[in-house]
Amino acid sequence: MAGARIDLAAQRSGGAALDLAAVLGRRLADLSLYEVVELSAAAAGEALSRLKEEGFLREVHGGLEFRNELIRAQAYYAVAGPARQQLHRRVGEVLDQQPDGRKHAPKLEVAWHSLRGCDRARAVSSAIEGAEAAIRSGGCLEAEQILNVLVREPCREDETRRLRLLLARALVGQSKAQAAAPVLTLLEQEAGLSTRDKALATRMQATVAYLLNQEPGLGYCNAADAALLAAQETGDPELIGNALFECARSGANAGDEGRVARREDPAGLSLGYTAYGTCKQGLGDFESACEAYRKALTFSTKIGDDLRSAVIASNLCVAKLHQGDFGSAVNFGELAVSTAGRALSPRLVNIHLNLAASLLMNGQQDTALKSLSAAQEASNRERSWFATMEFLMGRASIALQTRDVTLALELTEAAQRVAWGKERAVPHAGLFDLLRIHRALHVDGPDAARLLTCQCQAKYRGRHPLYFADVTGCSAWLDMMSFGAYSEETRHDLNLVDALGFAGLRAILVAQGFLAQ
Repeated sequence: MAGARIDLAAQRSGGAALDLAAVLGRRLADLSLYEVVELSAAAAGEALSRLKEEGFLREVHGGLEFRNELIRAQAYYAVAGPARQQLHRRVGEVLDQQPDGRKHAPKLEVAWHSLRGCDRARAVSSAIEGAEAAIRSGGCLEAEQILNVLVREPCREDETRRLRLLLARALVGQSKAQAAAPVLTLLEQEAGLSTRDKALATRMQATVAYLLNQEPGLGYCNAADAALLAAQETGDPELIGNALFECARSGANAGDEGRVARREDPAGLSLGYTAYGTCKQGLGDFESACEAYRKALTFSTKIGDDLRSAVIASNLCVAKLHQGDFGSAVNFGELAVSTAGRALSPRLVNIHLNLAASLLMNGQQDTALKSLSAAQEASNRERSWFATMEFLMGRASIALQTRDVTLALELTEAAQRVAWGKERAVPHAGLFDLLRIHRALHVDGPDAARLLTCQCQAKYRGRHPLYFADVTGCSAWLDMMSFGAYSEETRHDLNLVDALGFAGLRAILVAQGFLAQ
């Protein structure tokens, strides 16, 4: 029955468009790809509209998708095998030529289409480039999936070596030690590894030894020592620092205090304490967070790294701000600004914004305006996506604090536009969701805002208390607007936020109009 409907759709709507849509999957609404079957964008749009009218496709969030996977599977396998391969091959070629083809997600798509189209050379080169970028940006699972397939395909020795190394990195990046171990064993037997690649592989072997934890600790110590020797051959400070970390951790793992002391690395320790402080801050444990940040600041000062010291001081500023110690927040914010002035800092936007927010909460509005101007000037110089997102979100948050709702909505709209397709990478996801919910109410109405709030609360509940506190403020705001009082669930969530010690964050939510005094 389903097959007959597919045949009928092919007759009515044009088989070429349906065939390609089934091959494209989630990209089926990308009209530029229909040149593969010699359809103009207009003709493709018309064909897709007919498929939607006949119930094969549906509109979701402004895009198109098959109504269900069964329909797509029927359409996909209705295409003869050789024709399907040709479609995949051509899609891979067209995607590879598009302007965004050098970003990791399209490159991995090119690899998949090329693999299914039997274009092995393009599949391998695209997978290597795409996996490298994906791993750097945290997309280890996506990289693993394509690499796991290609590493079994016949390739040149140098390509196989590269694929194995990337697969090992993707697996170790997800702590999949058991799966990574045999891949690393094969790499160890390779004679053609470069000095750098050998250092990477040796360091990963040490990490796997730690994760597997199958002996008292001597094996891990030996693996860490080997990683350090290999890293020292490269002369690369980052590789050496990572290997020193493994050496210190192996000492702690084996109970060898002297080994830990011998491997002390100020740069690595500063980074480690900063990361630990950030985790504790997100959990609402501000005392532990500030203690960790102070230790990190001691080590970064010791090595004369003004950029890192400025970022750490700014982290202390935010911790004190969320804790409710606004005077200390201002002091640390001013320290961050003065320290950043001695270094070429790519984080000046956020450093100035953190100080501005602290000054506002401390009642120093005139000085806060000067910090906002400095943040704006820094934003004009710093053009990275991350810095742009930091400015738009931070400035929108401060606009809410000063009750400039129109400006907050404009900045939020700009932030959502800049973040499109990269939402998982935004700095401070909780604030981003708070701004999205605020705009959803004004643009789409209370039902849409409530739905988004519930989704965000489910995402952060029991996982990230700081971000959960942000969206709980939105839930309380919507309750008051809809019912004139807090629901029992919202009261419970607000009590939880209070118990965690987010006094300063609560005060900010009051200032922004989300919570009552």
